Amino acid sequence: MPRFKGSNSKTPEEFWKLQPTLVKFEEKMKRSESKIAKMGRPKHESLWEISQINHQRSRYIYEMFYKKKLITRPTYDWLLNHKYGDAELIAKWRKQGYENLCCLQCIEKSNANKRPRQKRDKLEGPKRDAILDLQKYQNQRLVITFLGGRKVNGVLKGFDQLMNLVLDNCVETLKEDCDSHTLSSQTRHLGLVVVRGPVLLTISPFEGSEVIENPYQTQNKVMH
Repeated sequence: MPRFKGSNSKTPEEFWKLQPTLVKFEEKMKRSESKIAKMGRPKHESLWEISQINHQRSRYIYEMFYKKKLITRPTYDWLLNHKYGDAELIAKWRKQGYENLCCLQCIEKSNANKRPRQKRDKLEGPKRDAILDLQKYQNQRLVITFLGGRKVNGVLKGFDQLMNLVLDNCVETLKEDCDSHTLSSQTRHLGLVVVRGPVLLTISPFEGSEVIENPYQTQNKVMH
């Protein structure tokens, strides 16, 4: 985790323009770590929240250099060397097919669980279809249904081949207190959320009737 220090002759002058935003990410990370420690949440939920903040901070630096061109190469390199951004994740974003990757764990898990060549070939079609279908929904609000019936809606900011999604301005529709199977009119604002493919059931436009099923869930039903 980066450390914020006082005046340093080796610190690039451009850094001080970015510092207020980077401080906010630092404080957000500390609050998240403190909350996780107090609540004793499951390890996988803890990693999701940390991963979201890491994604936000790294994306900020990536866009400041590659997209907006508001910082120079020396400043960009200095930021990565001092751990203000995830250099490996940013390197993936620069490769074709990984521009919207939400985290490195997604592809690491994929590589660790490779299947026999014949089975992988059968899965390649649905993977490509899912990516093509989601591309047209980039920066649009979608409704996500999870296994178990939970629903959220948010603006699609990123996705990968494993159906992991990054949603911004995310809102959860809560269930009735008296009936865990019935959705109520109450909502909860979640902000930026990373949705894991294995728990995702369907995707729908916020305004529309199309329903996109998670191809991996469909394959699991066939296999069972």
